[in-house]
Amino acid sequence: MPMPKSVIRQSAIQAGELYYFTNKSCKYGHTAKRLISTGVCVKCAKIYRHKNHTRIQKQIRAWAVANNGKINAASAKRHAQKLNATPPWLTKSHWEEIRKIYDLAVQKSLTVDHIIPLQGENVCGLHVPWNLQLLSAEQNFKKGNRF
Repeated sequence: MPMPKSVIRQSAIQAGELYYFTNKSCKYGHTAKRLISTGVCVKCAKIYRHKNHTRIQKQIRAWAVANNGKINAASAKRHAQKLNATPPWLTKSHWEEIRKIYDLAVQKSLTVDHIIPLQGENVCGLHVPWNLQLLSAEQNFKKGNRF
């Protein structure tokens, strides 16, 4: 007898997961993992985000204006993390290499991503040239804080 959805979801919540899987189809027929926060299958969530992209962007902008302090605090935390993730043994040529990577990103309209994230769940990377890669904004968003 399969475990009830609430138990599966509860165990995923306790384990700190973002998703859970029930092996049951959603009301639109998708058999996919579901978001812990809403219980919606990820395929339905992706379709919703695609259909409502403009409205969601407006909500995000409105939230950003209303929560400027939170954004500044997160930015300061990331900056501090980056400073702590920058080893003191970096040479002038390493810094030049980092600058060139960021310059190239601007020229090609790409983002600079840390291959091993600075704030990873199990491991934290360094802010060094060999830990940087260029990705499109979409690829970087999909990658998230993983490697």
